[in-house]
Amino acid sequence: MDMPRIMIAVPCGLHGAYRPFDVVLAQVLKQYPTADVRYGMTGVLPGARNRLVRMAIAEQWEYIWWLDDDQPFNPDDLGKLLVHQLDAVVPLAPRRGPPFLPLIYDSIQDGYGRQHFMSAADRGLIKIAAAGMAGLLIRTACFEAIGTDGWFEFEHPPGNFDDYAEDIPFYRKLAASGVQLYCDIEVKFGHMVSSVAY
Repeated sequence: MDMPRIMIAVPCGLHGAYRPFDVVLAQVLKQYPTADVRYGMTGVLPGARNRLVRMAIAEQWEYIWWLDDDQPFNPDDLGKLLVHQLDAVVPLAPRRGPPFLPLIYDSIQDGYGRQHFMSAADRGLIKIAAAGMAGLLIRTACFEAIGTDGWFEFEHPPGNFDDYAEDIPFYRKLAASGVQLYCDIEVKFGHMVSSVAY
């Protein structure tokens, strides 16, 4: 398989996060000479994601691999996702807080993702409706199919003014454009947790 051009997109704040992330990212770049990193530094996450998509389109990257710098991964995860040659595939990652449910959803209803509960039968690739964004490997052409801009936006779930998400609204747009999202449950990302011990 010829190695595609991959923009590794990291939306992040202005302060450092999880340093082992940088160590693994450096290893990935050694393995994939056709990949390079772009950072979207901002306090407004949908804005950072939109700017990164604009860069990917302008620079003609074939894929975008979304990484969040608070979610650890392994250097070989990119290759495991690439081998599927899908339009959009995510790794399995947990929520940040207990009970650490998987960030994958079977459907989107009334602005909410309906949780996918893992079963013993789940293996390899599974079809899903939505997920978190960390680790999403997606063809840049998928964004162009959605529209010319505004792929990400904040959305409050109906009647809930305290929470927001930019991932569920994005995956709703992705499905409307005709792209099926998959999760490779054999590829596992972590999620950094802040805690206090006494």
